[in-house]
Amino acid sequence: MNTSLRNIVRKGLLLLLLCIPINSYSEKIVMCSAEFPGFTNKDGSGYYWDILREIFTNDEKKFETASIPFSRCLISLEQGKVDGVAAFFKTAKREQKFSYPKSRIHFSSYGLFYLKSSVFNGLSRVEGRVGKVRGYDFSSWLPENMSFEILKNPTQGIKMLNVGRIKYYAEDTADFEFTLKKIPGARLSDYNRTVFLTKDLFSAFSKTKKGKRLANEFDEGLAKLARSGVIKEISDIYEIKHTVVQDFE
Repeated sequence: MNTSLRNIVRKGLLLLLLCIPINSYSEKIVMCSAEFPGFTNKDGSGYYWDILREIFTNDEKKFETASIPFSRCLISLEQGKVDGVAAFFKTAKREQKFSYPKSRIHFSSYGLFYLKSSVFNGLSRVEGRVGKVRGYDFSSWLPENMSFEILKNPTQGIKMLNVGRIKYYAEDTADFEFTLKKIPGARLSDYNRTVFLTKDLFSAFSKTKKGKRLANEFDEGLAKLARSGVIKEISDIYEIKHTVVQDFE
């Protein structure tokens, strides 16, 4: 190749590189969750998704959501198919598999929901099937000898409760209320609830160098969002009354 042709090729390659958008080099961050109305909606909106998007979206990063069943979400994280899970409990077993940040993303109150016509006489006297979403860790407050019905998602839980296929539904109170809003004709006043436990919820990342780095970036980003008022703005959109802003005051 002669010198003049070589120069033309070089100039052409340079122009091609200049035409490539800068964000095409962005690191992609993919996080998964089952759909929890108001928190992780399928369309990528929701309280958790909006917070995580604020933390992991900039000139160097592109944030993507994946709405998949909870158990498959955890398997996908173990297999490295996604970078993180939006929110779930921290357990000793999970700490061996995943990288956790120091800061919680939220907290939840858990209990049993049941129809007004049902009677609740305490956990030790529960009779009838108890529904819980597959993959949820309720072992810390639900007796193991209960008769469980494993559910795909919260909507299925409420519908089965309404038709009597389960007598009680074990769920996070906020998730129950948000899901109820999506079901035509459903009213919170039709149900009783007994709350047993409040637990912290954490985002979690892969047990890799990238995952550990993302966990640290989460801590730094969440603190900035809390102190700047962004979390308050997001919580107002989704009518979340209590948030982790108090952790940074």
